[in-house]
Amino acid sequence: MCRRFTMLTWDETISVVRSLEVHAPLNPVPDWPARRIDAFPGAEVGVIVGGGCAQICRACPFPCNSSQRQPGESPRSTSNGQRPFLHGMLDVQSLRWGYPMPPDGKLVFNTRLERAPFSPLWSDSFEKRRCIIPVAAFYETSSREYALNPTGRKVKQVYRFECGEPAGGEDGNEGLGATTEADESSVKVRPLLLGGIWQDDRFSIVTTEPNEAVRPVHDRMPLALSMQGALAWLAGDADAEQLVPSSMKSTALYPTAPEQEQLTLF
Repeated sequence: MCRRFTMLTWDETISVVRSLEVHAPLNPVPDWPARRIDAFPGAEVGVIVGGGCAQICRACPFPCNSSQRQPGESPRSTSNGQRPFLHGMLDVQSLRWGYPMPPDGKLVFNTRLERAPFSPLWSDSFEKRRCIIPVAAFYETSSREYALNPTGRKVKQVYRFECGEPAGGEDGNEGLGATTEADESSVKVRPLLLGGIWQDDRFSIVTTEPNEAVRPVHDRMPLALSMQGALAWLAGDADAEQLVPSSMKSTALYPTAPEQEQLTLF
């Protein structure tokens, strides 16, 4: 279950949109200074929304819904007046993480890929409102491994997953593309593109079976997509290409806990 990820800045998210629109390697240029914060359920996040292809029917390998548009209908409007569901375009919307559930408003922030098409809660969003959440990293908590947090308390180990080097090297276009550094203040990042769904002003991250990189830590992981996979996801493909395990790396957050129980002040 994903309940924490590192957000990109707004400018970086806009750069990801531009890269997706022209099918170019992802080389986000951070604003200055680049300040990325961790998002938790309920946080407001810049999310990429769209419908159909990402190049306005020009040199795009994916199906486009623009032919279904009624004469005179704006590509940035829908029959119910909501701004996104976009046809042949991508946009960035500020949405909150998690669908509030009645009667207490508890947030449901992950959606199981295999259940989404059949769930009354998720099916409409899954069919009509796909999104991409570009992140610097996501976190998963181990169910078996323990560590010491900064206060000395024994807790379950947390792992940070981010994008490793592309298979083709620094200059290759495989995976998510190469990294660049705009200036000395910039922090290098190769974004992970997570599949999601949205409704009104809310979004949820879609989860799937773990790949080889995540499986030792957790039995679920976010739907991490390649560039082409992200475009296919927005176009409505439920079997969009996922990021290969070799393109991901993990880092443990805390030092490993020793065998004996630790004494703490709390």
